[in-house]
Order: sequence, then C-alpha cells, then structure tokens
Amino acid sequence: MKGFKGLEALFAKEIKKWDGNIIKRPTNIPDNYTTCPQAEVLYPGEIST
Repeated sequence: MKGFKGLEALFAKEIKKWDGNIIKRPTNIPDNYTTCPQAEVLYPGEIST
C-alpha cells in the first residue's frame, strides 16, 4: 500500500501480516506507535541522519 493510505494503515485497529497472522492494536499503546512493532515504512530516497 502506498501514500497516505499506507501510512494510515500502520495504525489500524487490526493488521494482517504477510504470513496471514492478525495483529490487534493494544489499548495501552500511545497513538504514535504502530499497531505492529515490526511495521516498516520504506522511503524511496536518502534521509539525513
């Protein structure tokens, strides 16, 4: 998934992982944490560190 919809999906109430497992968002994690701790965001260019 790309763009805003992909970014929004990182914080969904449920996420279906690549292996078919369903991850449900815990109620006790901050809003700025992704639902799945293994979530990745891929950026097509360099990011300054």
